[in-house]
Amino acid sequence: WGGTPTVFQNPRVVVKSGGAGVACFDCQFQNLNSFSVNSGTLFLRQGGTLSAGWSVGAGATLGLNGGVFRTHASTALSGAGRYVINGGTYDVAVNQTTGVFLELAPGGILQGDADLTLTGRFDWTGGQIGGAGNLSLNAGSVVSILPGGQHTFRDRRVINRTTVNWTSAGPDYMGFGSVWENTAGS
Repeated sequence: WGGTPTVFQNPRVVVKSGGAGVACFDCQFQNLNSFSVNSGTLFLRQGGTLSAGWSVGAGATLGLNGGVFRTHASTALSGAGRYVINGGTYDVAVNQTTGVFLELAPGGILQGDADLTLTGRFDWTGGQIGGAGNLSLNAGSVVSILPGGQHTFRDRRVINRTTVNWTSAGPDYMGFGSVWENTAGS
């Protein structure tokens, strides 16, 4: 153990199935084709490239639990399951729009220089939102800022076009030039 992390390159198809169990990839993951979590939970713990297609089935979870996960022009997230950033960093490197269930959990970081537009469900239970790009919460998206951990908002602009259910009891920190803009109708 130790040294340079192992790299798992996926030019084919990877499917996590087989019940409600938990599995981990403790390597950098470079997806070049198709990646699915059909059941249970899969944690990716060393970062990687989030290119190509990712799918998480209903009731399943894909956890980004360590390292930096950088988006790519071909990044396509889909499915009715949950994508959770918990201990890892989701780096928005290219403009992206997604309607998946995304959770930013304690220890997770959502950052990047590009814009991220969310049209589905977004739960912020802790962690940090930062970076130079915009985070757009579109009309119809379901957004909740929930108890769970420290919420840190820095450097990024949030453009809110929906109702936000803010029940966090703190601590919630905002600074370093961050802007939260509620548009008309939100």
